[in-house]
Amino acid sequence: MESRFQRFLWTVAGAELDILEKCRTDHKKFAAIGATILMTAFIAFCAGTSAAWYFTQSGDETSGSLGWAMLFGLIWALLIFCIDRSLVITLKKDPSAKKQKFWVPLLSRSALACIIAFMVSIPLELVIFEDFIAEKKFDFDIEAQQKLSDKAREANGENDLERKIQYSDVIIARLDSSNNKLDGDISSFKSKIEAEGNKLNKPTTNAFITAKNQYDNYSSQINTAQRNLANATNAIDSARYTNEITRLRDLRRPYWGTMDSEKKAWNDKINKKIKELEEKRDIAQKQYDENKTKRNLEIERRDDNRDAQQESAGKREDMLGKYEQNRNKGNHFIQNYRILEYAVWKRDANGNLPTELFFLWMIRLLFFIIEILPTVVKIVTPIGSYDRMVQAEEKQVMTYLESDEYIERIRNMHDIELKSREEQLQRQHQIELELKSDILEKVKNAQIEVADATIAKWKENEMSKVTPKPEEPESV
Repeated sequence: MESRFQRFLWTVAGAELDILEKCRTDHKKFAAIGATILMTAFIAFCAGTSAAWYFTQSGDETSGSLGWAMLFGLIWALLIFCIDRSLVITLKKDPSAKKQKFWVPLLSRSALACIIAFMVSIPLELVIFEDFIAEKKFDFDIEAQQKLSDKAREANGENDLERKIQYSDVIIARLDSSNNKLDGDISSFKSKIEAEGNKLNKPTTNAFITAKNQYDNYSSQINTAQRNLANATNAIDSARYTNEITRLRDLRRPYWGTMDSEKKAWNDKINKKIKELEEKRDIAQKQYDENKTKRNLEIERRDDNRDAQQESAGKREDMLGKYEQNRNKGNHFIQNYRILEYAVWKRDANGNLPTELFFLWMIRLLFFIIEILPTVVKIVTPIGSYDRMVQAEEKQVMTYLESDEYIERIRNMHDIELKSREEQLQRQHQIELELKSDILEKVKNAQIEVADATIAKWKENEMSKVTPKPEEPESV
């Protein structure tokens, strides 16, 4: 039983059994290589089954189809088995060389082993880190939804709408600030206009005050003289007071003119100032009305953008909901792998990577070592009798292939083949001639039969023409 199993391992390792049986020192080496290949295939079977287990899950189901999973695992294991076996078989040593040049094949096989190890390890990683994945799933979903939401916002133009709304708010705030200032200016202008209006006919110039004082003084004297005139008892006093009143009025009259001119100049000045203030007030009022109109338009534009943003937000929420439903309906293999990669590279608050990252790469390194191990074993083991006998047999074969005997044999076989082809062509040609002769003979006989039948028919017709008809009896 042990011997059969050992021979099976030799077959797996790609050894020539009849040669290896003669090399007892190499039995264990090839058995180890075969066992390593089988171990890699078994691990590939487990990994493939685990991966297919995920892929056969549907929706919220936590279990897949075991039958289909094992079938895929078997196919995957056979694939990895064939690749590893071919890598070991194609790697040969030259016993006649002093130094074995294995760097190029080792590097190429290492690259391939790295890829295979990575693909084989992923399903088992998902099984090993299942609890860790479940723990980080919520954070991953939140971040993924946020990223998807951001992309959807950008695609739907929500960000542009948000910027437009913010810009409208800035414009509205600026217009409000400007109108508040303009409203204060308008109120100030109105107050100033009212204050200036109260100054009309109330000059405060020195010339007016001096003239008014003199005018009032003479008016007081006139009033006194008028009272004295009213109280006069004789004509002389009456005449004297009348003359005095006339004199005082003549003296007062210039001051009235001065007061009148000063009042006109004062009123002109005040009216000019009032007009300037009214113009400034009207300009401020016009700017205030324009700002108010702009503000109303900007508010309308902002409200329209907000409505559009809310509509886009509703579509985005519907899209996210459908995305979540579709994601929950499918398998979780790729999703769990993305969660694992996200979780192991996510730094904590202190900027440190999680410990799971170290164990993850240790697992991948282990699978890489297992995958490259058959090649490494084949390389590092010293050249044994098996390698020498294989080389000797290959040289013997090459020597025979290059010998005159082999070349002559090949030439004879070629001549025989050519002669056989010629004989076959001649035989085929002869058969074709015989067939043609038979066909021509049959055609000739058929033509003769047709001619005989045609002549007989013609003869019958002609004879009917020359044979006399029987006489008809006379009627009584």
